[in-house]
Amino acid sequence: MFIPNTTQLVTVDLGIDLLTFYHYEDKQVQQSQRLELPPGSGPRHASFTQDGLFGFVLCELDESLTVITRTKQQWQIVTTIAAFPEHACHEAAAAIKLSVDERYMYLTSRGESVISWFDVREPEHPIYKGYVETCGAFPRDISITPDGKYLLAANQHSNNVSIFELDPQTGKPNWHSDLPDVIAPTCLVISL
Repeated sequence: MFIPNTTQLVTVDLGIDLLTFYHYEDKQVQQSQRLELPPGSGPRHASFTQDGLFGFVLCELDESLTVITRTKQQWQIVTTIAAFPEHACHEAAAAIKLSVDERYMYLTSRGESVISWFDVREPEHPIYKGYVETCGAFPRDISITPDGKYLLAANQHSNNVSIFELDPQTGKPNWHSDLPDVIAPTCLVISL
């Protein structure tokens, strides 16, 4: 994935617990850094702030959230915290999305079928705000509408997409409606 407003790409490798950064210029790609995460963490997906200074990495296997920051063109780990503090680890963390206004981070656990959310206005210190059930089973992916008002959850095993309205003050996802009979949804892309 491209890191916003930079000339950098990053790959997230669950199998070897590694983020690899590349510099892209003049149609050329050159590796610029490898950032190791804790052994067995299993980084799955990442999301970056629009200024390209902070990244949030969701690790599938230990269900952790790792915050990284870029200083002098090098990335480093700031902190690692539990992604689902109120739930047992089931090696099932799946999706991560940053709200449009970059105030909240949303994460899914397929094993518990929940969405947890964090206040990330101070990216170095994410604050756990709570969780909601996804109104379905095995939330494989989530997406936020471009206007920042709704979060959609693709529930692969219950064959539905749940729609949540995001509270503009607290960031809490509140169930709004459901799209039934969506066969095994695994990815959501919103295009307007």
